Amino acid sequence: MIVLFRNAREVIRADAAASRAGLEHRVKPVPEEYSTECGMCLYVNDTQAEPFKELMSANGIEATYHEEK
Repeated sequence: MIVLFRNAREVIRADAAASRAGLEHRVKPVPEEYSTECGMCLYVNDTQAEPFKELMSANGIEATYHEEK
């Protein structure tokens, strides 16, 4: 799953929260087919998509979720 954020600060917050929670993820450049202001996104293992979404909600981090192509 590809997760997009409003800005780099939100990517950093999401990365830190996911790391503390032990969720598998990677910070990567946003794929060309997506448009974003920030240029960075998180890739999250599909098996951890729901826990990741719950974590973002619990931390007040707004994100947009996309299936990997």
